[in-house]
Amino acid sequence: MKILVLGAGIAGCSIVHQLMAANQGLEVLLIEQRAGPAQETSGHRLAMAHPQIAMKKTKLQQFTQLGNRLAFQEWAYAQKYEGVFQPMTDMEWRSEAWILEQFEKIGITPREANSLDCHEAESLTGIHRPGIWFKEGAVYDLPAICKMALSQLPTEHCLWDQKVGAILQSKGQWQVLNTRREVITQAPILILANGLGVQSLLGSIGISLPMRAVRGQLSRFLIQKDSYIAPKLPRTALRGNGYCLPGRLLHTGQFTWEIGSSYDEDSRDTEYWQSSDEGNRLKGLDLIGANHPHQAELSSYESFVGVRSASKDRLPLIGPIPNEDGLLIATGYGSRGVIWSALGSRLIFAYVAAFLADEARLRTGFLAGASPELESELASSVSPARFLAGALAKRTSNSKPILPVS
Repeated sequence: MKILVLGAGIAGCSIVHQLMAANQGLEVLLIEQRAGPAQETSGHRLAMAHPQIAMKKTKLQQFTQLGNRLAFQEWAYAQKYEGVFQPMTDMEWRSEAWILEQFEKIGITPREANSLDCHEAESLTGIHRPGIWFKEGAVYDLPAICKMALSQLPTEHCLWDQKVGAILQSKGQWQVLNTRREVITQAPILILANGLGVQSLLGSIGISLPMRAVRGQLSRFLIQKDSYIAPKLPRTALRGNGYCLPGRLLHTGQFTWEIGSSYDEDSRDTEYWQSSDEGNRLKGLDLIGANHPHQAELSSYESFVGVRSASKDRLPLIGPIPNEDGLLIATGYGSRGVIWSALGSRLIFAYVAAFLADEARLRTGFLAGASPELESELASSVSPARFLAGALAKRTSNSKPILPVS
């Protein structure tokens, strides 16, 4: 069976890897508008991931936690830093017992995270503040993951530099068209994993998907060795209102320090913004407990800008499009692409397996196996049908996934 995957970022590459690893004779063809994988937002080599902490168990928290577990296990080879610390202010910190109580409520295990007091935190991270140490948090090299994911895909199955303008279903085949409306290729199954591009391609077949662009700018600053800030730089990755990485010592004796990230809603601008650097400076100083007047000691050095796709409920959109046999999407990952891609690829494969197993009964179904802990209710919560049910009411009789009997 031939399957098309559109998009060679972390989401699409993970899906290709999962389909290839299944070893079920599937012919996978990857289509990408750039000259290679991880050329846009997934080009970031220092992407942070950690479990979600919330006051109560939510679908967002559950899906993020499961995704992080898989990412931590599967992508250890691409970890640049292991462990992430969330420092807390006196107002936020109540007690270690309170933290452990919250962990128990939402299912965070001691393997995943634990609390640190001021002295423990300073010894481990260099930050004299209590907080949460995410043992299964890490910073990943996304291009390395994408490269490894495609290592088993034959070169001739990668269609680079292919700008897709529309999709069309004809005689049981999904056709991918270029901007001149010429057919690039076709197959019974098409998986759209090209971020915000999913929105316009669904629009080409009359389907409106509510998504928004979120621009994020990461800033790398240069710090002089005699700066007030230099001895305060963390030894581990920190997260809070933004995040930062450990300071890196250069051969000149200076330091570089990466801080992120801005959250600019409804913007697709990939150019550098000075205002984003200014905001990131303050986020970094807050994370290490330094005074704002010292922000002038952070000199802009480099930046990385990515534009992410997000849904209005912050959950991803993973699964089949109702009443469009063989059309699946994986998008809306927002800033959690590195966390959700491992789990999302398994979920997509489960839908593909269901489609192939019994088209009449399972074409929009979900087969258990994407993750032992992924319940059908949680899988349904990220289905695109949650936003498309009303729009497609006249075209489909059942907007929710049909779950197979176990």
